Formats: sequence, C-alpha cells, structure tokens
Amino acid sequence: MTIGLCLQLVFVGLIAIDDASSGRTTARQIYESAVEASRAGGSSSAREKLGRLLADFGESPIAPLAALHACELELAQDKPQKCLDLLRDWRDRIKASELVAQLEPEAAERVVQLQLRALSSIRDQPDHRLELMQFLQSMDIANRADETKRLFVQAVAALASDCNSATDYRIVIDLLQPLREVFLAKGFQDLLEALNFGLPAALAFRQLEREDASGCLETIDLIVLDGLTLDQQEVFHFLSMEALIRTGQDAQSIEHMQWLESHLPNRVSPANWEITLAIRRAEQYLRDKDYAACQALLETAHERFATFPGRYEFDFIQARCAIAQADFATAVGALRRVLDSEHTIDQDARPKALWLWGEVLFLQKRYDAASQQYELAAKFEVFPQWHSRALMQLAKCQELMGRYEPALETYGQVCRRYSEFEKQAQVRMAVLRANIAHKH
Repeated sequence: MTIGLCLQLVFVGLIAIDDASSGRTTARQIYESAVEASRAGGSSSAREKLGRLLADFGESPIAPLAALHACELELAQDKPQKCLDLLRDWRDRIKASELVAQLEPEAAERVVQLQLRALSSIRDQPDHRLELMQFLQSMDIANRADETKRLFVQAVAALASDCNSATDYRIVIDLLQPLREVFLAKGFQDLLEALNFGLPAALAFRQLEREDASGCLETIDLIVLDGLTLDQQEVFHFLSMEALIRTGQDAQSIEHMQWLESHLPNRVSPANWEITLAIRRAEQYLRDKDYAACQALLETAHERFATFPGRYEFDFIQARCAIAQADFATAVGALRRVLDSEHTIDQDARPKALWLWGEVLFLQKRYDAASQQYELAAKFEVFPQWHSRALMQLAKCQELMGRYEPALETYGQVCRRYSEFEKQAQVRMAVLRANIAHKH
C-alpha cells in the first residue's frame, strides 16, 4: 500500500488521528505535507518532514506509520544504514500499532523485506542480523499466509548466507526446525535445499579462502547428505578432502580423495576440482616417497591441464620430487618454468621458486650461488612467508661463508620483523658474536 493511499484512508475517517483544533502543527499535517512532497518528487523534503514528525510527535498514533514510510524513503535514497537504524527504533512499534495493522496488514512482512534489502547492501552487521532473527521469531509464522512463510524462509536463507561460522549458521537455521515439515508441505524445497547444502557449502568455501580449515570442517558437518545430487556429492567430498589435508589429517583425507578419483572416468571434461585433486594426490605420493607414481601423475597432469593457469603447481611438486632424489638439474628446470610463467607474475610463486632454487644450491653447499637466489627472493617483501625464509637462509649462507657482520645484520632484520624466527636468529647471533670475539 502506498503512502498516499494510507493518508487517504486516514483522512476519510478510518481511524481518528490528532486534534487539529489547537491551532498548532500536528503530526497529521506534517504527514500530509510529507506525502505532498513525495508526490512532487521531493524525496529529500519528504524524508526531512517524516524525520521531524518522528522527533516531535513520537507518541502520536501516526508515528509508526510514518516510520515505516521513512524507512522506505531512506532505502530508496540508497541509505541502508539509516533504514536499519530507523527499523531498530521503530520495528516493534510498527508491529504493535493498531493504525498500521488496519492500513498496512502486511507491515511485518514489509519490515522483514526492508531489513533484508538494507542488510544486502551492508555487510558485517551482526547486531542488526540478531534483531532480524528476533523479529522473525516473534512473527508466529505458523498462522500466516503461504507467501509470508516463503518470505520467512527467504529471510532465514539470507541470514544464513551472511554467517561466518558453523556456530552462527546453526543458530540461524534453528529458526526453521519447528516448522520444517510445514515448509516442505508448502513446496519450499528449493529454499530448504539451499539451507541443507548450498549455503553451508558456500560458507565452507569462504572458510577455506580465509585459511580457516578447522572452521570449514565444522561447517561441512552441517551439510545434509540425504538426497544430494552427484555434483553436490563431489563438492562435499572435495571440501572434506581439502579441509582434512589443511588440518594435517592426511590419512583421513584419502577416503574422499579415492571417492573423487573413482568418478573421474565418467567425466568428458575436467571438473573444477580435478586439478586440485591431482595436486593433492601428487603431494600424497611425495609424502609416501613413491617418486615413480608421483612422476607418472605429473606427466599426465602436464598434458591434461596444459591450458590451466595454475599448472605451475605441478612444477613445484616436480622440483620437490627431484630434490628428494638428488636430481638437482631436473629440480632447477622445473623452477625455471615457474619463474618463466606469465601466471606467476605478482604471485607468491615467484619468491617461493627463488627460495626453493636457493635450497637446491644450499644442499650442494654452493653457498655463494644460493645466497644470490635468497637475495632475489628477499626482494618480495609483500610476501612475508617467503621474505622471512629467504632472509633466514641468506644469513645462514653468509655465516657459512665467514661473512659474520653481514650475517649479523641479516639475522637482525629477521629478529626485528619476524617473531616466528626470532629465537632461532638470536641463537645464531649469539654464536656469531662469540666467534667474532674469539677471533679478536
């Protein structure tokens, strides 16, 4: 119902509002003025007038109705935060208002829709999300129309999509539990399927991207396995494999790896997860020191994924496989391919490859040549993981070559910048100072 129609109903006497006989401006007059401004295209003026009404006549019966329309205007003017703030102050009064109930029978639904639209524009609003959950709980959804039930499920799904942990997700979907059978009977399978699989799977992927593999495992437990399609089963097993490997549970990941591998023959083109599966299997062979199997897989992968931008990951594994067998020439060749790849520009693959090349030379006790590779890797300060390792190894080379003063300086950089290596660097610095003192 539009703001103009509401006003017309008020004016024809549907409900008495305000006593204009006192001669002073009334809430009704301000409301009428806001309507006229809105009709004339003056949204800013209408918002200002409704704001005045709420500030000066907050106890008027018309105030909750004005608040509802003020929320709509704020959202129309792309001010979602202002809309949320108004809803926080007026949501319960809008729901309890007899005037709103008469003129806007679906006001509660509109409140939910407004809050959902506002929240979709602004992320990370845990307090407003909680308030919407509480409002949904108060709606007595079992006795409302089917469209309201669908809106309720949509609201729960929207809240679930914004969750950052399995704990938050459980709290949200608990809103559905009492009425799950009702929703199924009403034909809301699409939304329930999203809540059973799509949304927790999306959350699990976000957690992997944030390097939160433990949280990912907790979220995977929320996926309802009954009735999953083949594609959904693939996602479940892929997520499980990745999260288990990233949490150091390699043995437990094998079951999921094998399940995925068993479904490869049925595919004409590579699945999105296939290259990651190949990488993980190659790494598994490398950990098990099955170098022949690792090499065979790498040869197949280079051919199958020839156009994949991230195929340099296979070169890294080949380098490590060659290093394990003291085949240093092959290792350097693989690392050269990483450094020559256009897809490693501005990626941490560059300093990682330089650092690993330095390791190849270090193992051969070619400390001068190794230090040159570590120095190149240390230029990539934007990648602290490899910058810190490169500095540490550079200092070791300097120490082993008898360049004690430069080694002390390099170890000092490590101590000042990287706490994870600080203790190790301090020990080496103490030894170096003792050696320097002994020489003098």
